[in-house]
Amino acid sequence: MNTQPQTGVVQAAISDISVGRRFRQDLGDIGALAQSIQKFGLLQPIGVDEQYRLIFGQRRLAACRLLGWETVPVKILHIDSLIEGEFEENSIRKDFSVSERVAIAKAIEEQLAGRHGGDRRSKDFQDGKISGLKEGGESRDLVADRSGFGCGKTYESARNAVEQGIPDLVEILDDGLVSIHTAARIADLDEQEQEEVVEAIQAGEKPTDALRAVADPAWSDEWYTPDYILDAARAVLGDIDLDPASCAAANEVVRARQFFDKTQDGLQQDWQGTVWLNPPYSYPAILDFCEALVQRYADGSVTEAIVLVNSGTETQWGQMLLSHGSAACFPASRLKFRRPEGKSGLPSQGQMLVYFGPRADRFKTVFLSIGAVMYGVQAGISRLEEVA
Repeated sequence: MNTQPQTGVVQAAISDISVGRRFRQDLGDIGALAQSIQKFGLLQPIGVDEQYRLIFGQRRLAACRLLGWETVPVKILHIDSLIEGEFEENSIRKDFSVSERVAIAKAIEEQLAGRHGGDRRSKDFQDGKISGLKEGGESRDLVADRSGFGCGKTYESARNAVEQGIPDLVEILDDGLVSIHTAARIADLDEQEQEEVVEAIQAGEKPTDALRAVADPAWSDEWYTPDYILDAARAVLGDIDLDPASCAAANEVVRARQFFDKTQDGLQQDWQGTVWLNPPYSYPAILDFCEALVQRYADGSVTEAIVLVNSGTETQWGQMLLSHGSAACFPASRLKFRRPEGKSGLPSQGQMLVYFGPRADRFKTVFLSIGAVMYGVQAGISRLEEVA
């Protein structure tokens, strides 16, 4: 057994690290992780207790064993010291990722259960009557406090996200791209839906919007444009030749000569002339429609266009539009869209309207009454290799 001081990170023999029953589960393919560790080294240590029982880093340990390593860097956690409150919760929160703190909390639970006959369902355990801790309160809250979550509800959300979430969801949670409570809601979806939400977040979508777009696609896809916005669009474009992402009800206001609904799939159709586009906001449909507009404008089949989207300037589709559009308007207030059932509502963020065409000055004159206008945008980021 390693005899180095049990503070900070030390080296430990892999053979000394034991894996308890709660870790014996399907690890998935660890080959890619092993290759990464071989190339870059083990960037984060493995967490163990004083008896060198694994607390966190199961996949890292398995990858190192696959590589045939004899020793690995470990961080030794004194669970009794955590239970007695000798560690600052702020330090735990700062020094460990969310998934690591969940593992630490579970180790604390196991230690506490061991003090009470190994049954963490016991009344004393549930009532929080545990030696060395404040009296009263739920044991869940006490464990959460010691593992840096602050309250039991946050710990339960984090545990659900880590245990039910796909690996990519846990990764973006640990990277801080999504909050604990939103990650827990995503983890309630099936694996394919989780993958869609995570992909959207990685592409720059706001996590709550990405979640709602998958959990309730109608929430993000069925929003009809306010009349005054369409009046302004027609003042710039004249007659609208095509709305490629619409329906009969919406076109009563848009009044495009031609429109494509879901059954026709506008992405598979020819686009010609002047175009009004209020694309579905669910991912990846929004990216696909924005890409289609940029492509068709670049090849000349679309002569002028205005697209209405959320003001996601950091997203892939947002960068694509701003990089290839001629001008953009950022409304002074969020637009009040109409829902199919006739009710109106405000989306959770602001919007932008991007103009494609030779009359940017005309667009500016008309849309300045709606919000700030930026033009003279230069070509830049795009998924389209062939677009300059």
